Amino acid sequence: MTDEFEFQTPRIIIDKLQFDDPGIFFCSYCFFHSFSFLELFPLELIPDLVIQRSKRRQKSTPIYDDNDDDNDEPVKKRIRRIEISTDNSYDAMSVLKKKTRDRLARKVLDIDADPNENASFKRFKMLLEIFNDDYERQSSEFTDDLLSNQTLDEMANLSEKLKLSTYFSHLNINQLKHLIEFLSIRIQQGIELQTNPQDDRQWREIIFEKLISSANASEIVLNLMTTSTMSKEILVENVIEHTVLFIKSQLTKLIFPEYDPLYRHDNQANDQQLIKQKRSKITGSKCKHVQIFYNKLISLFQCITDLLSLGKYTDTIILAISSFTISCIFVENIFDLQAHAIQILPAIFSRYEHHRDSIFDDIICSLNRLPTSKKSLRSYRLSSGHSIQMFTALIMHLIQSIVTIQNSNIQDATNELQLLTSYSQAQNLAFKFLTLFFRSCGIKQGEDDYRNLFECFLEDLLIAANLPEWPSSEILLTLLSRILMKNFSNQTLPIQVRLQSLDYLGSVAAQLRKDTIELDLLNTREYQQRLETIIEKTLSLIEFDEDLLEIYRTDPLRYQRSLIIYLNDLNQYEPTSQYAKMFHLGQWIRDVYLTIERLTQQLTRQVQPRRHTEFIDDIDEPIQSTTQPSSIADEIDLKKAEKLTLMKMLTLSSTQNHHQQQRFDIDYDDICLLGHYLTYNRPFLKTFDIYLKQLAAVFQSEAGTNIRSKAMKCLCTVVESDPTILGRNDIKSCVQVGLTDKSVSVREAAIDLIGRYIVQKQFLILQYYDILCERSIDTGVSVRKRVVKIFRDICISQPSFVRLPDIGSRLLRRMYDADSIRKLVLDTFQQIWFSSASNSNEIRRRVQIIIDVLIDYQKQNNTWLENLIKEFVQINDKQSNEEKKKFYEQKKLIDKSIQQLINELVESILKIESANDQISSNKMVATFIALYALGKSQPEYVLPHVSTVVEYLNIKCTSYNDNMIVQYVAKILEFTIPLMKSVSSSIIYSLEGSLTKLLLVSGQLVIHSSIACLASAIRLSKNYALIKEVFQRYYSFVIEYKDKSNINQAQLARSIYILGVLCKYFDFEKIEYEDLQISIDKLFELLIYFLQINDSMIQLKTLVALGYFLQRYGHYLLDDPIRQIYHSYLVDSRSQTNQLRCQVLINLEDYFRDCIRRMAEQDIEYLQTTNEELKDTTDIHSEMASSIAQCYLRVILDTYLTNDEIIRQCVRKVVTCILNQGLVHPIQFIPYLIAMTTDHDINTQQNAEQNLQDLDKTNPGIIQTKVIQGLKMSYQLQKLFSSSNIIIIRGMTKITVQHLLNQQLPFCSINHFLYSLIRTSRVYRRGLINQLLKMFEQDSTNSISLDEQLFVADNLAYFPYQVQDEPFYLIEQIDLTLSVSGSTQLQQLRELFKKYLDYIDDDEGIDMKKIEKKLYDISDEDFNELVQCFQLTRPTMLLLLLKSYLKDIYSITDTKMLEYDHNESVKITDRPIITRKINVNFEPKFILEILQPTKQDDRFEKRRQLIKDFVEFKRYLLAFDNDIEETLQSMNDLLPTKGKKKSGAAHSKRKKVMIDSDDDSTDENYC
Repeated sequence: MTDEFEFQTPRIIIDKLQFDDPGIFFCSYCFFHSFSFLELFPLELIPDLVIQRSKRRQKSTPIYDDNDDDNDEPVKKRIRRIEISTDNSYDAMSVLKKKTRDRLARKVLDIDADPNENASFKRFKMLLEIFNDDYERQSSEFTDDLLSNQTLDEMANLSEKLKLSTYFSHLNINQLKHLIEFLSIRIQQGIELQTNPQDDRQWREIIFEKLISSANASEIVLNLMTTSTMSKEILVENVIEHTVLFIKSQLTKLIFPEYDPLYRHDNQANDQQLIKQKRSKITGSKCKHVQIFYNKLISLFQCITDLLSLGKYTDTIILAISSFTISCIFVENIFDLQAHAIQILPAIFSRYEHHRDSIFDDIICSLNRLPTSKKSLRSYRLSSGHSIQMFTALIMHLIQSIVTIQNSNIQDATNELQLLTSYSQAQNLAFKFLTLFFRSCGIKQGEDDYRNLFECFLEDLLIAANLPEWPSSEILLTLLSRILMKNFSNQTLPIQVRLQSLDYLGSVAAQLRKDTIELDLLNTREYQQRLETIIEKTLSLIEFDEDLLEIYRTDPLRYQRSLIIYLNDLNQYEPTSQYAKMFHLGQWIRDVYLTIERLTQQLTRQVQPRRHTEFIDDIDEPIQSTTQPSSIADEIDLKKAEKLTLMKMLTLSSTQNHHQQQRFDIDYDDICLLGHYLTYNRPFLKTFDIYLKQLAAVFQSEAGTNIRSKAMKCLCTVVESDPTILGRNDIKSCVQVGLTDKSVSVREAAIDLIGRYIVQKQFLILQYYDILCERSIDTGVSVRKRVVKIFRDICISQPSFVRLPDIGSRLLRRMYDADSIRKLVLDTFQQIWFSSASNSNEIRRRVQIIIDVLIDYQKQNNTWLENLIKEFVQINDKQSNEEKKKFYEQKKLIDKSIQQLINELVESILKIESANDQISSNKMVATFIALYALGKSQPEYVLPHVSTVVEYLNIKCTSYNDNMIVQYVAKILEFTIPLMKSVSSSIIYSLEGSLTKLLLVSGQLVIHSSIACLASAIRLSKNYALIKEVFQRYYSFVIEYKDKSNINQAQLARSIYILGVLCKYFDFEKIEYEDLQISIDKLFELLIYFLQINDSMIQLKTLVALGYFLQRYGHYLLDDPIRQIYHSYLVDSRSQTNQLRCQVLINLEDYFRDCIRRMAEQDIEYLQTTNEELKDTTDIHSEMASSIAQCYLRVILDTYLTNDEIIRQCVRKVVTCILNQGLVHPIQFIPYLIAMTTDHDINTQQNAEQNLQDLDKTNPGIIQTKVIQGLKMSYQLQKLFSSSNIIIIRGMTKITVQHLLNQQLPFCSINHFLYSLIRTSRVYRRGLINQLLKMFEQDSTNSISLDEQLFVADNLAYFPYQVQDEPFYLIEQIDLTLSVSGSTQLQQLRELFKKYLDYIDDDEGIDMKKIEKKLYDISDEDFNELVQCFQLTRPTMLLLLLKSYLKDIYSITDTKMLEYDHNESVKITDRPIITRKINVNFEPKFILEILQPTKQDDRFEKRRQLIKDFVEFKRYLLAFDNDIEETLQSMNDLLPTKGKKKSGAAHSKRKKVMIDSDDDSTDENYC
């Protein structure tokens, strides 16, 4: 046994000698020197490092041996400074556990040794005797010479080692009492000591020397008191009290300020944010003396831990210990002290029941000091490898420590009752703490926000849940969940409390569901076998009897027994595990007790067991077992037996008591698995359904928007942990409700919930697909964007999904949505179609999808694919060089993808050709459209396939699809022919022949494509004779029909159309056509002739042909015939001419677009040549286009104000072309663009908004110059839109516009975009407001009718104000306007009343009886003068009503208006608006009644109504005057007595009003 011992122990001592643990440096040093270490063990067992250190120290320091005499010199220690690691690798708890193991090993080493042979004991005894002799000589008056600092240091080190043995019991008790009495004085001296950084260095060293001396005295005292078998006589309470007060004092004065900047007095008044930054950077003390003292405190803390187990102490001692240990938890960088504090506090909490409330109160009051730096946030390392806060570990330890019994060696009813009672106390205290903690940190309170503390606490509980050492985490989570459910269901609580409760509950529910899924695996055969293996290993550690082992293997409580064995073994070096053990047993016994009680009640009532599981109010009520005994009585007996077995586990011994040599070597993961299995049958996991139903119930109630949105996000969190949750019917119902919610945020959360769930499963995508399609056109941008993301994920993750073509179509509809959505759509298409393909099957799949999308989308637009490719291949000149480089790299991949797609499309043509049905025909058309769009961007990739494509030019056109195929074949050949440099002339002539034949029989679109293709062929073949022949032929047809009375309209229309298209693509004034007998002037006259005949179809076709003609010969547009014809068509507002008006606008648009094309081509040619003539030509084209734009601009713009939507769209397109070329100064367009932003057509509206944005960027401030004209034109346009029965045109609309608070307001201003564009500049928006207010001045050139003034007032009322300055400034300007005009108008009315009614008006009401007779007798001429004067008051009245409305909805009081100064800086005035009433509408009834036509035949009644209106006007105006007087009085109150303005006070008060202008109102109308 001795040999084994000698060979096992060196490992521990060697670990000590490495000095890895600075906290145990002193004891390891003394331990090494107190033994003849090198003599005890063979040299081969001692590392070289140890021998070298030993020899090095032998040279410098005497070493004790068994023959030491009294004259030996004391040991001079070398102190190594501790540097606290700045990363998270420092694990204080592991260090503490290691210390505990080593102390136990050293205790075993010395337990049986003879004290008289121990050098350390002999040395300590000698020093004690020397002291006692001196003590007796100086008994009357003690001096410090009795024990020097060096002697105290030596005795402290010796006592620390000897306390682990029984040697101290051999010392003289009286001598020890004398020593303690003297040391008590030293300790008291240290209580008042304090160092100051400003003190002299030598003085500081003296103070530190005294402090270390007091610490050594404290260590000696505590080591003596805590030595095993030591007499209780030396447990002197006043000495213990002095010791703990010394520790508390020096922690506060020295350690805390040195290690944590928060506790330094010089930082008390500093910015908390700065202190927080300092806390995150500091790494511990840099002072050697402080580090030495810190190490001493670590030893003292260990002694306090040992001391508490020896007995009960006074409240003063306990309060002091609890105070400084609690404080340690809230200090940065003192991990070692915190680790000891976490052991000390539970011991106090467990033994001193009446101190529990005060401990919790101290903890709650200190929450704001919790460590926040990354390295200190989670410094408690769990056995599982995770880390939690020291604070969280402390709370769980405290709750677990409550469950105790008096004597664990007796299994009687008293212990059972105490277990049940203490467990209930633990529940109650846990509930109390959680309630106070949530109230303090769960929500934001004023400027302080401690929510992150609560969130970290909750995360820690979820981490510790199901771990065997932390059973209290379950009860804490259960109680916390109940508190949270109660909070968010309580509608009387503030909304912020309910939202936070809901958020936290979602996190708990998600973790519960995740744990449930994991625990479901435990019922599998594999895990059951693993559990049995774990139990076999565990039980075999404490029991060798095979018969007993066989019984234990079948015991229903074998899982519990195994866990208790583990905790018993853990308790040897982690004392707090005893609390976990007792808590587990208390929990299990309570479960059994509740089950017995329930069964007994059933037996008493003689009723059958409940068939359905009911909700049990007790949080630990077990769920009923599925296995039923033969009778209730048998089950009761079974449960009683289980309870008895559990009580016996109180005395279950540890593995060490059975065999020291065999360690507990079961993996911790296996123990966790065992703990999980026991948790599986606990009721906590069964509460998930309750929480989920509570979340679902929110959507069936009338909860607010914020609550519904938060509940939906919580469901998202739960679904993320288990997607199958959405398969439940109640959750499906919640999603359906959320998708149709009126709040954008709720709908977005619902869509997000679906997106997380369905993407990976096709059948679920189909189930929710219709819902996604419906939300893809949602009014909320964020909702649409989320749907687009889901569609993108489906396309990427489910390439075989059957609805991918429809998804493509819906994504295309979002191409011109908000910029963020548009970018997302483009990225999606690039990723799914134009990225590198892995194989040919993927390319084939892409082609098939493109074809299907074209078939689905071609009814709306055939050019989408062409436009999409342009987005990918056109570079933006504004991009940086880096962006351009990245673009070219991407373009290489795109070009390669286009080539692959083109090759596959040609293969598809050959495959589809064999089929002969409508579906195949549609696919063939779509294939050629795709080939055209892709080939146009890269024509060289189509060139190898021309021979295949050209064959389809001669197909027989018997259907619309056939014509489409021929049209796109011609288009493809148009851009391919110029690349055919080496083709034979016979092929070109054959192609030309086929194209000319198409002109005879084809429709309009095919004719146009054929002539365009023919132009490309002629440029290659130079076969001008063919064109002359074709032109001559159709010109002859037209001349022939001109002279006939009976004409073939279709043939004539075809011929005119062909002539026009030929003029577009061929310049017949060139020298190649000089022998053509027909001049261009003759053709022009011929077209003018057919325009004037009385045939609408011929007129329309001729107008189309004339448009093509003018694209080539634009100078005719400036001639009088064309100008008169175009002007006459455009100003003709008859409905039957709408088609001709549209065609005129289309002709002009085509001309300007053709100008853009020609100038772009000439720019390219100009860059490639130095020809001056080409430059002159470009200038001529530009000048002509500008002249034509100036000539037609006014009539084009005037055409916009019409009911016909198509005409307005055509005007918008022409305006866009002219603006893009810059042919006319843009200021002329601004009023019309402002009106266009209010158009009902979304394309017109968006295009106008974009044009205004571009103008504002290039010409800042230009829009403000035409605001009034724009508002007037907007009013005229809305008047056109209104039905005949609507007389009053309002300036607001129900179109949903997103407000800054994420709420959909019931109305918004019609011109909201105009204001949104200007409002970003304070100068510009104020200028806009001033201009609009001028429209209410009667003598102004901008004055308008009352109807239009109401329209402007509506806009002012509903503009999207976002900062406080906007409504404040508007109200201020209204006041300035009214202060002049209002009083003037009232005085004019009073003078007229006195003149005609002989009535003197005052501020009181009007007596109708006095003026009734005179009012009836007044002449009509005088009455009309009164009416005219009163009409001037209506704009004033409207402004008064507008001001009242703005003050109401924005909660603007007169005091706030008084403090407002529009000259303040932007930082003060431009603070965001927080509150706004959303259910209050601007309804100026007084004005609406005036505008509403009424029949008042009674002459006298009209006059009475005039007086009533005057009374109403005077009432509002006098109220305004009273406000002015009150404001002036308030201003006087702010002035000092000498009349000098208190600018500083007023300024600060003004700032306060601006900041706090959002009232803390709980009105339901607020958002």
